[in-house]
Amino acid sequence: MRGGQTREKLVGAATKLFYQQGIHRTTLADIAALAAVPLGNVYYHFRTKDALLGAVVARHAAELRASFARYEASGDARVALAHYVQQSRIHSADLARYGCPHGSLCQELEKQGIADAAQARVLFTTQIDWLEHQFRALQQGERSRMLAEELLARLQGAFVLGNSFGNAAFLERQISAIEHWLDRLA
Repeated sequence: MRGGQTREKLVGAATKLFYQQGIHRTTLADIAALAAVPLGNVYYHFRTKDALLGAVVARHAAELRASFARYEASGDARVALAHYVQQSRIHSADLARYGCPHGSLCQELEKQGIADAAQARVLFTTQIDWLEHQFRALQQGERSRMLAEELLARLQGAFVLGNSFGNAAFLERQISAIEHWLDRLA
């Protein structure tokens, strides 16, 4: 296996385990085992757990940007927003079980006072900036930033409660309510 492939396997394993178990409860040995690579390879590619965490945040950010590009392919901001919300429905079982991968990551880093907490916030600011752009395309003008923040807050609230209740059906109802709210705006 080439070095780049090993590194990607490690980042993928860390992304999954940080989401499902949390950063604090995940060891480098856990990551190596899931990636099916020797523990020494983790240290070769990432000197510290924080370095691996930085790669996980960068991966999440890259995935967000790629998703946004796919959502915008239609050229219609309404359709792009609908795709954005629809992703929550597609992943509702995981969201109900583990919460939001971005929200969980940011919360855990903030609670632990880890320096990378500010770096992880980019996962939310990137979403708000993109959502604002979509609302501006829908002629929402000065309200666009506020609407972007409101949409993200509604989704994050639904994710937290859906996870707290362990209830994907609750999450589905909240996603439907958000879709109706968006329809009324447009």
